[in-house]
Amino acid sequence: MRSIGSGMAVYLTGDIHGGMDMGGIPAFAEGEGAGLTRDDFLIILGDFGLVWREPPSDCEVELLAWFEAQPWTTLFIDGNHENFDLLEALPVERWHGGRVHSVRPHVIHLMRGETFEICGSTFFCVGGAHSIDEKWRTPHVTWWEQEAPGEEERAYIAEAAEAVVAVDYVLTHCPPTGQYDRYRARWTGFWGPSDEWTGWLEEHVEGAFPISAGTTATCTSTRTWTTRTSPSSTRSSSCRRDRSRYALLKHVAVMRATLVPSSSATSTV
Repeated sequence: MRSIGSGMAVYLTGDIHGGMDMGGIPAFAEGEGAGLTRDDFLIILGDFGLVWREPPSDCEVELLAWFEAQPWTTLFIDGNHENFDLLEALPVERWHGGRVHSVRPHVIHLMRGETFEICGSTFFCVGGAHSIDEKWRTPHVTWWEQEAPGEEERAYIAEAAEAVVAVDYVLTHCPPTGQYDRYRARWTGFWGPSDEWTGWLEEHVEGAFPISAGTTATCTSTRTWTTRTSPSSTRSSSCRRDRSRYALLKHVAVMRATLVPSSSATSTV
């Protein structure tokens, strides 16, 4: 696996909702994205929504073909607005160290509780969230109870988090409660209140991968990229899980992630 310095790149965005919220992605594809390769990655942090109908709609077919035709590789974790019946029906494969569903050869779903080596950095993935609009949706048509992990899946995620000894980034669709409440105080109109799932994330995922001061990355509703990384861990342990970054990107800006892997990072691809 080539190092970051040799040109590999990761870009983050989120919430394209089946193509309804593509935001800056087409412009990105015509600009910076045009010079990427399959060894570069666009990660969509949930609410991908392009595995939605059976048979798939013309829009799904067209947009999945569009993503597959791009020069980069598209990855996504699941949000709350996904058809989990269809996702779970896809064959499970191994990719870069973790379990995935391949929607297309270069459009790949990163499953919950999995760790991946990407561009020389280690990513732990935890998709899912509760829908604040559930009461207006129809079960197994526009809403799925699998949107937030159940008891068995949470046990798997917690065990996986405890087993991982080296993580640079944690990718989630919604953040742990403490972060969630801070963001919500700024953007009240966009989110419902924190809930038991964000609390579980705080206890079991943030508990395994503590967040050092200023190591979160987010994109505000004005699409302004803000990232602050502390020069060193605030904890005494030498374990890289102290320096985990939580990536939360809403409103479909496309921003390049600044990846700073530990010198002790190893590839398990």
